[in-house]
Amino acid sequence: MSVLKDLLSPEDCAKCQFCCSFRRCSLWESPVFLPEEIEKLKANYPDVKFKKINNNGCEGYMIDVDDQYKTDDSEEEVFCAFNKGKGCIMSKEDKSFECSAWPFRVMKKDGKNVIGLCKDCRVFAKIDMDRIKSLLDSGLAKQLYDYAAKNPVVIRDYRENYKVVS
Repeated sequence: MSVLKDLLSPEDCAKCQFCCSFRRCSLWESPVFLPEEIEKLKANYPDVKFKKINNNGCEGYMIDVDDQYKTDDSEEEVFCAFNKGKGCIMSKEDKSFECSAWPFRVMKKDGKNVIGLCKDCRVFAKIDMDRIKSLLDSGLAKQLYDYAAKNPVVIRDYRENYKVVS
């Protein structure tokens, strides 16, 4: 699944790369990889470090970029370990579900799952909301909810920089 191909060009995203970098204060945004994916990723990308997480009672892994920061500044930004400043080096088959679904994310708000759209995505901000809703209604929302139901480790707590779209 790739949301990007349905609404914008990969070139637009490659120019921005906002979703492929993390400020220390936004490490929670790092994509989650499932336990069954991690061994293949470690073999294919031996230089990338991962850290084990537990979310919603489920195990997963996130990219560990802690040692890339040069200061204690919470606003300092570093690229994802899979982005060497020229775009993602991961194969389409290796990308996490969350990378493929960005800037959408299944989130827990007021005790129920919702689909959030990151307001910080500068490229997506230019897309008409009717087109976004149409994509969600055409099956993307079901795909997101189904994946999250099967893999609750990807469900994050709602944050204000997201707009609930489903």
